[in-house]
Amino acid sequence: MKSLRRITTLSRGTTAALLAAIATVTPTFAWAQAPAPIGPLLSRALPAAERRALEDEVRVARVRSPSVFARVVDLQGLQRANYLSTRLRRPTVTRELMSLGVDALVPMLQTYALTGYPRALDVDERAALEVGLLEAIGALADRRAETTLRAAFEQHRGDELSVVAARGLGRLCGDGDVAYLAGLAQSRGALQNAALEGLGACHRLPAVRAIIQALEATTDAPAVIAAAHGLANAGSTWGQQAGRRVDDLPALASDALLRAYLRASADAQYELRIAMASVGHRPTLARVEELLRSAPAAQHAALQSLHRALQLATR
Repeated sequence: MKSLRRITTLSRGTTAALLAAIATVTPTFAWAQAPAPIGPLLSRALPAAERRALEDEVRVARVRSPSVFARVVDLQGLQRANYLSTRLRRPTVTRELMSLGVDALVPMLQTYALTGYPRALDVDERAALEVGLLEAIGALADRRAETTLRAAFEQHRGDELSVVAARGLGRLCGDGDVAYLAGLAQSRGALQNAALEGLGACHRLPAVRAIIQALEATTDAPAVIAAAHGLANAGSTWGQQAGRRVDDLPALASDALLRAYLRASADAQYELRIAMASVGHRPTLARVEELLRSAPAAQHAALQSLHRALQLATR
């Protein structure tokens, strides 16, 4: 009997030890843990006053448009079964979010800056969500997004997402937005390049002049290319919004692009050709023909390539 009790005691002790060991080890296995929702995509906290203002807007908007909030946190483009059945076979939500219109602004700001997404996402899904939110928020050109866009721009410090945020700030296109981006456009490196792209989303003379100033002060190929993209966007007549067109912009942009073209590297010249063709300023073609008659032989091949591109663009 004593032996039996001793065996039982040992068995209980052994069982307890095994259970404790299992409890310690089990959390290390992914299948043993419930998927956790991701937190806010904006790691830089909003200023307290701005955060309270956004939270107040969320409370009001949630009562007014509860269905939009539900759609923003249940995006079809993040459903694995859905995106794997598409030709791209990767997550994407930009068009889906843009289709929701201005009513989706506050829910998108909440997801990006305050609460995050309510279910776990893999790396690609998270990246698609962040790009989609920033692009859709920026496309609305709504002043309520300014603080979030600036915080996103500063958080990413020159990577691809900072370009998306900078374009959103450029679309706001106020004096403060132009001054903010123009100041950064005078710096160096990836942050400068993002600011130059962002200025191109604002079709106003101060933005175009800021791009030209930066372009004329650099020979760095990435900066020249970013400035070319900015001027192509800001200077093109089709890119300007109806009612906000500035007739001087195409001529200013084309002249600056042509000056840069003559001293740029081959890679940058390719982008500058595309930019000038995008602006579509017809007198630039005549100017290139004039340069071909007087330019040094070393510049002829580049000028002939530009002449062909402009001829195709202005037909």
